[in-house]
Amino acid sequence: MSLQVYQAPPSQLINSYLITLIDGTGSMAQEYEQAVKAYQQVFSYLGNQKLDYQFQSQLYPILPYVGVNGCGGNITKTFKELFSILLSKQHPVPKNITILFVSDGRESFDLNQLQTQIQEMKKIYMIQFISLAVGDRFPNEISNILRNKIHNHDPNFQSLFKVKRQYTSTKEVIYQNFLNCFLQIKPLIQVQDGIIQINQQVQQTLVSPLSNQVIAGSHFCAKSDGKQDNEICAGPTKLQPKTTDKDINEFIIGSLSQAINDQIANKKRDTQLFKKISEAAPQLLKQIKSVVSTPEEQSKSQEVYSLLDELLSQNLQLQTMSENQITQLQRGLFDQQVSLNQIINVNSLDIKKKIVTPEMLNERLAEQYQKLIAPDTFQEPDNLKNQQLTLLDSTELIIIETLNNHISYIQSNLNADHTKLLTDFLTSTQESLIKVFSASDFKVEQDEQIVSFKQMNNLFQLIDQTIKRLISIQNFLVLVKKYQQKTQVIEGVDASNALFSSNDDYKYLPKELQILLKEGLELEEAEKCLILIVDINDSMKNESQIAIESFQTQFKDIPEKKKQQQQQQQQQQQQYESLLEQFKQLDQQYDLSNKRNRICVVTDGQTNYQQLHKSFKVVRFHYSFQIIYLTIGSQINSKIGNELKSKYQDRNIRGCPLLFNVPRSIVQSTQNTSQRTKDAFNRCFEDIYKHFIK
Repeated sequence: MSLQVYQAPPSQLINSYLITLIDGTGSMAQEYEQAVKAYQQVFSYLGNQKLDYQFQSQLYPILPYVGVNGCGGNITKTFKELFSILLSKQHPVPKNITILFVSDGRESFDLNQLQTQIQEMKKIYMIQFISLAVGDRFPNEISNILRNKIHNHDPNFQSLFKVKRQYTSTKEVIYQNFLNCFLQIKPLIQVQDGIIQINQQVQQTLVSPLSNQVIAGSHFCAKSDGKQDNEICAGPTKLQPKTTDKDINEFIIGSLSQAINDQIANKKRDTQLFKKISEAAPQLLKQIKSVVSTPEEQSKSQEVYSLLDELLSQNLQLQTMSENQITQLQRGLFDQQVSLNQIINVNSLDIKKKIVTPEMLNERLAEQYQKLIAPDTFQEPDNLKNQQLTLLDSTELIIIETLNNHISYIQSNLNADHTKLLTDFLTSTQESLIKVFSASDFKVEQDEQIVSFKQMNNLFQLIDQTIKRLISIQNFLVLVKKYQQKTQVIEGVDASNALFSSNDDYKYLPKELQILLKEGLELEEAEKCLILIVDINDSMKNESQIAIESFQTQFKDIPEKKKQQQQQQQQQQQQYESLLEQFKQLDQQYDLSNKRNRICVVTDGQTNYQQLHKSFKVVRFHYSFQIIYLTIGSQINSKIGNELKSKYQDRNIRGCPLLFNVPRSIVQSTQNTSQRTKDAFNRCFEDIYKHFIK
């Protein structure tokens, strides 16, 4: 009895009924309208054979975009409402449906609340589930759970696509990116209309349960010895085994896709499904009698078999990968533009047996820090979490691990020029550290932490001196072992005459970390000072003076030396550009360098907000401060709100900017305009005052 691949007889090819859910939360502001434009361009031909919604905590018509004016996202409520609509027969929906889920980020989700409806849905409909990821924060785990529980159609096809997110992209580029993805999805809307009865128990994939029913036109596998009483038949039709490399490889790839989906959706840690595929694959590959695949398809198949080996050996563990990397992996099973080998190299536990490149090392480094920057995008973000590691401990372990990989590469290529490799390591590590600590509520409170940062600084100095060729690679390898082993602070060597001056304790740390150390060590008991910056451009003429008066009223009990106000005009953008110089002048009078400063910006965004934000970044290198935004109207409030949502997991953490808003509707009302505006500002400044005196 040999295992063989068959294909069920085809039935009528029809367009399934398309049901599209596009994320309408505030974080989609940049892409939403272009996404809908591209969607309508591609799928308008379906006419009334589709339903399309945008979702937050409830469903809305696909246009106009709701954004920050809605109630926030909730995927559970979204699907609960959708299933209620479909089960109530409000619309004449046929049996075959395709659900297209478009999202850019994780929202509230509880499968238990959907289980009953899902069972009812699967009794009535044949369901395809397809996802389109927007950017790198797509909720991959939720998508896999939904596909695993909802999808009951042919599993052997690509069901996950991705649009790359770049905040510098033009509307035309965003539109084109979505258009390309929707054009890829378009052919999948066509499905085989029917279920085929098979005379024996067979499997839809290598990891599917036994059944005598398969989807019309789909591949499946069965054991047969070719004898008449053991032939595989669909009704009166005797089916012949498939013998082309394309048919057999596609079936194996579809089976691995199903196994990966099951592993993620059900949080499995064992390798039983991968073992089944690994044991069956050689039997199936022996059946190949003709090669019809393109060279690119053959190369992809080889990548898939390498991936299967890594998963089976557990050198690649799905539960330790980020959702973004898993999204890439699931795409890479089918998409020839996505390299599975690259994903394996970046995420495998042991790279000693692999061909290591500088590019691979840099990608592994960046992915390691994602576990600290965005832990919610990992099923199990930290293998050592039971050891109660601090953020600083975890950071040091990542530095040591990634440094070890770089050292191994250098030792294997001693005669090469490693300037760029070390430069990239230093730059990527420092940039990652900024993201890690700026997204946390970390405080420097213990001597051990100070020692750790000094060690870190000395390591960076050692690398910097090696890049500048003040130290040879050979000496670098000797000195760096002390940091690798974490036995003591790296000490200088007499030969360099330039290392580790006593004044350089933190010089080589990123500026943001230097400020963090300064805040922790020097400013915990320091005096506070509030600087008010008010836009007085033409669009703010109704609000700017009221804002200043309200500020003076609410802060009347604060001494003048602890508050300062500045005015900015739209016609004088250079004032933003010289913000640092203004701070230096104020510093002479108010000693801002030694205070915990609060900058309150009152603006409607008409003055160049980007230039202001850029200036703040420059000022942050010299002064410690927290920003308080008091926005006028919804446009700038939405923009800043989206940025804060993107950067900060927890808006209550230390250092996170505060956001207050005076609605333009109040300012523009026709009755008691001045008093209503004043009341709104008073409420905001009262809250700001309470925060300031805490």
